Amino acid sequence: MSHAPTAIDASVVIDRVRVRVTPREVEPPQVSERVRPARPHAADHRLVVHELRIDTEAPLGELEARRLGERVTDALGEQLTALQARRVDAICAGRSRGGRIQVRALRAVLRGADTGQPDVHAIALALAAAVERSMTS
Repeated sequence: MSHAPTAIDASVVIDRVRVRVTPREVEPPQVSERVRPARPHAADHRLVVHELRIDTEAPLGELEARRLGERVTDALGEQLTALQARRVDAICAGRSRGGRIQVRALRAVLRGADTGQPDVHAIALALAAAVERSMTS
């Protein structure tokens, strides 16, 4: 049996992105239930978002909605990668057990005057902060 260190997989995965142009009246929470797998692999410390949902009041066409989804996904990926770097440091230092984190759905609701040209970096910061809060609760 080898006790050599194994490479740590701390990647960020966003499985699906959905942009809805007409949001519901009731706002759901930003992060739905977090789920951990029953038998994680020792080196699996990925952060997996199964669905990123973006609801907006802006009158976007299909192409504009797709571009908005891509821009938010890219910015969120950068923020979650930075979060993962902090997690890996904590895991390697023995301050955290780590393990894969799965987020069933991550939601952003864009309302008001700025929905036509939203600040995707601010959206990504808010979503990443919501993920980080859910990890510590």
